[in-house]
Amino acid sequence: MGLFSMSWAFSHVVGHSSGMNLTEFLGFEATRYIFTLLLILVTIGCFILHKRLQKSITLVP
Repeated sequence: MGLFSMSWAFSHVVGHSSGMNLTEFLGFEATRYIFTLLLILVTIGCFILHKRLQKSITLVP
């Protein structure tokens, strides 16, 4: 539970400050495209991880 709380707090500090700084330097449209690309990459990574985990689990009846 402590690890979850620390990662949640860290993400709020890093996420908000990086988003504001990126918006300040590049503008809203570029920031939106960058975060959309990042979201797509993370989604693909989650699907790959899910497939690998399902292959490693063997069901014994």
